[in-house]
Amino acid sequence: MRPRTRAILCAAATVAATCLAAPAASAATGSVNVEGGFLQGATPYYGVLVVQGTATCSGASAPAVIEVEAVQLIGHNASGEGFTVVQCDGQPKQWEVRLGPKEADCLVGVEPYCFRAKTGVTYAFADLVVDGVLVDDSSARMPT
Repeated sequence: MRPRTRAILCAAATVAATCLAAPAASAATGSVNVEGGFLQGATPYYGVLVVQGTATCSGASAPAVIEVEAVQLIGHNASGEGFTVVQCDGQPKQWEVRLGPKEADCLVGVEPYCFRAKTGVTYAFADLVVDGVLVDDSSARMPT
């Protein structure tokens, strides 16, 4: 192999190894819990799902993000997603995320993102993301 070809191949291998290296592990730790929720509605039947819980994290260089998603199945299909931000100071934090459109949009009762009361099965899922790394997740059945 020619010296110039060898040098080009070595340079390409070095760049590839650098680009494909795994990101550094985060020193952050934490936990998230979905503890409940309720339907906040514009009508007795349709509304916005409010998911609540707690999170604790420490060792982060920035605030943590709690990503929340919920899905309602059987009888009525609806889904929603949202997020909130909490400080990572080692202290438990209460959080709340509203999933769905504005309550007024649920008045017609056909909006696919509105959750329906007393029908179907609704589950909520929460991910705790610290410094860009998924640290913990949680899920719970919601009382709708």
